[in-house]
Amino acid sequence: MFHPCRYMMCLLMFLLVGCGANSPVLHRLAPLPEGATCRVAVLPIINQADYPQGGEMFYKIFSAELVSFGHFQVAQEGDVRNLYQQLMVYPNQPLTLEQLKVISNRLNVRLVIGGTVLVMREHKGAESVNPDITILMRIYDGVTGKTLWTTYHRRKGSDYQRILRFGQINTLTGLAHRMSREILTLWFKKGMKRCATLPVH
Repeated sequence: MFHPCRYMMCLLMFLLVGCGANSPVLHRLAPLPEGATCRVAVLPIINQADYPQGGEMFYKIFSAELVSFGHFQVAQEGDVRNLYQQLMVYPNQPLTLEQLKVISNRLNVRLVIGGTVLVMREHKGAESVNPDITILMRIYDGVTGKTLWTTYHRRKGSDYQRILRFGQINTLTGLAHRMSREILTLWFKKGMKRCATLPVH
């Protein structure tokens, strides 16, 4: 016999499990600097995945979400890459502590954000594509060069599926946008401060 209440309860549990799975994991190694900062730098995202240009794609999406979420002014990508060239560092190469301090000083930023794409791929099925991304994001103190926060996050497009594929994300760009928002939501919840207004250029 069909029980509407039991059906609704099962549906609610299904939705709650779908929403709560695979949240980003934050490790706070040291506190963020006191007070809000309006200008930050995002380093080129290192790509360790097999997907070509995966780091560059995630960099652009995360930077855009950072501006939208926190009203930050993000240092120009060209300025960051010019400093990489001056320091003779490849964009897909991690920085030393001293190199990070130099870049922070030249760009006049206190917070520096970097990351590594560990997995980026598409699982192609008969009826849909299921993207899969694993990312490790880091926040550095530009003055000391030390890592303050690290965040590990892994998601598949099917993680958002509800019923009959509704809600499923079918593209890597769509998944990257969603994951970036989830990471930033967690950061602001745990103490990162938004900039009140955009700085004057």
